[in-house]
Amino acid sequence: MIIMSWKSIFAIAAAGATCLAQLPVQLKVVKGSPFSAQAVTQSTQELAEGNRIVHQTTALIARDSDGRTRRENSSVVFIQDPAAGLMYVLEPNARVARRMEVPQSETAQPLAAPGSVGASDLKTESLGSQLIEGFVAQGTRLTRMFPAGQTGNERPLEIVSEAWYSDELQTLLMSKNVDPRVGEITFKLTDIQRGEPSHALFEVPGDYTIRDEPAALDPRSAEKPKNK
Repeated sequence: MIIMSWKSIFAIAAAGATCLAQLPVQLKVVKGSPFSAQAVTQSTQELAEGNRIVHQTTALIARDSDGRTRRENSSVVFIQDPAAGLMYVLEPNARVARRMEVPQSETAQPLAAPGSVGASDLKTESLGSQLIEGFVAQGTRLTRMFPAGQTGNERPLEIVSEAWYSDELQTLLMSKNVDPRVGEITFKLTDIQRGEPSHALFEVPGDYTIRDEPAALDPRSAEKPKNK
């Protein structure tokens, strides 16, 4: 079992992403485009002897007209309020809400895919458009090539990522990442409902204890050596 510290959780959350469903929160403020949906992520790894390891997770996500977002899975809830510059991590079992301030000037930056740093050849191509869950999505394929020996690989290594983005919802609807080292990871929004979600989804319940976390947990304001 891997146990993540709250510092690690907030660091990942504050890093942001184009899609509010793939990471705990996003920092991009999207107003006037409320919706709710199910976010399904599946990872598939094929072993050398032919066996397959498959994991699937489902999360409830929602965004209101003010740009607040919520991501909820079976054990934790992430609430982002970009306008207020606040982020919460709710622990339903302990009835605790951990709060951190996030400067409103921060801009969301997608996390790099595994192995993307140092890629010697990067190719981007348009995949056109297609209808996903009733919404038009524009597709992009990103191919990263690593020559033999660059990352310890004996032969050339290719990592391919596809992303389908909806301009109407201003969020990612579907993606696929194929990396020979870790397998295939797919993501898709399903059961997308337009309309204003309940305001209660974006508020900390009254019976929760709120605990403030240091703002330094933001990776962009990480601890730096002090000048002597």
